Amino acid sequence: SVSEDVEQKMSPLLNCTDKDIVIGCTGLTYISSSGLRIFLAIVKSAKAKHKPVYIKGMSVNIRSVLAMAGLLNLFIYI
Repeated sequence: SVSEDVEQKMSPLLNCTDKDIVIGCTGLTYISSSGLRIFLAIVKSAKAKHKPVYIKGMSVNIRSVLAMAGLLNLFIYI
């Protein structure tokens, strides 16, 4: 499935320790609960390493979904 493919491609971010994590959302028009779970796993992993997670290019619609899910304050928006 698409979410499994995305999860596999983003899994290296879970082990990232030496670089800032920036999630580029330009062109992202929809996020499912699976997508939210992936974002949350990345934030949880980064927080354990005392690293911030940045989001770049997020649309108003995706931002509102994160707000409704209570996840908006977990990211730094650039």
